[in-house]
Amino acid sequence: MKTNTLASVATFVFLFLINSSFTLVAQELEQWTWDDYYIKFKAPSDLELSQNDSEGFSGSNSKISLSIYPMTDNEMSYSELKTALLEWVIDNDMTNRTDPEYLSDLNGYWGCYTEGNSSGFPVFAMLIVDPDFPDITHYVWISYSADYEETAAEILLSFTPI
Repeated sequence: MKTNTLASVATFVFLFLINSSFTLVAQELEQWTWDDYYIKFKAPSDLELSQNDSEGFSGSNSKISLSIYPMTDNEMSYSELKTALLEWVIDNDMTNRTDPEYLSDLNGYWGCYTEGNSSGFPVFAMLIVDPDFPDITHYVWISYSADYEETAAEILLSFTPI
């Protein structure tokens, strides 16, 4: 099994940004907390929430859309998590997706992620598990305008249990 650490993801994003031939635009991010599931993460300061309850957290602005959905009572192995991620992104019409990469330690979470396109926009999709609550899997979907990849990656890398 190939493992990928947060450092590998951060290195990939850093190298991508250095080697990009175009300028990426960043948005001002602020710390958000989803108290129902003891999660903190960064998101745009102008994010307009459409949901913030025990069934989901969702918001967007003109450049980024972020959704988080918990799946409770569903403890999964890495293999099951990878399969669930693939099923989820296929169900949501993600195309040109990369093979899921394992995250062994994303600020305390473990899980996997992939990236691709959906409805004409680039997407990061990630499933993460807090080892203290292994029966809860968080499905994270970040859709963004192509020139906001740096901001989307920063959001993805910011998820931290509290």
